[in-house]
Amino acid sequence: MWWKSWKSKALTSWFDLHIPNTVFFVAGDSCFAYDIVEFVVRRFGCRLVVYITDDYIMPRAKDTFCERIRMTWIRKKMTLCISRADAYYTISPAMQRDYYALSQKNSQLLVN
Repeated sequence: MWWKSWKSKALTSWFDLHIPNTVFFVAGDSCFAYDIVEFVVRRFGCRLVVYITDDYIMPRAKDTFCERIRMTWIRKKMTLCISRADAYYTISPAMQRDYYALSQKNSQLLVN
């Protein structure tokens, strides 16, 4: 399965040649992306900048049971990622309020 094989020797070798000093992560609802970010930040001790552009993890009225479980898992990953971030941005004042309620961490606005 492709999501289990992202940490390949080719990828880690590439990172060893191109050592990052900052990871700019546009956080969303891709479960494996949080694992990749955590791996890179821990391996290289680099800064983490998180940018949230949508309400990916907020409850929705029509979510199925499986979707609610998935969103709970992603919400935990996102909250941990935000707590570790050196800089944290949201796209609008509404997102800023919603994600503050989730993480208890203030974000800066970065409007595109």
